[in-house]
Amino acid sequence: MGTILPSFTIILAIALFFTQFQDNIWVEKIFKGLRPAVVALIAVPCLTTARSVKLTRKTIIIPIVAALLIWQLGVSPIWIIIVAGIGGLIYGLK
Repeated sequence: MGTILPSFTIILAIALFFTQFQDNIWVEKIFKGLRPAVVALIAVPCLTTARSVKLTRKTIIIPIVAALLIWQLGVSPIWIIIVAGIGGLIYGLK
């Protein structure tokens, strides 16, 4: 939450402000220009966090599979969380 929430809040505030100018071509161009910055604002803290928890190639498979299931197959994130919780519980009991 602390990684993504500040960037999300700023972009949401900007989006709410600029909705009244939705048909303006300049606003559309500005938002297209902001997209890479938004991705960077979210990606950099995520990468920093990944380095600090020392993700390996083996452990990175789980979030990649979860993201692909959500993106490509439309699986609800709730199901991913439930399955991950059950998997963590089973792993912890071993």
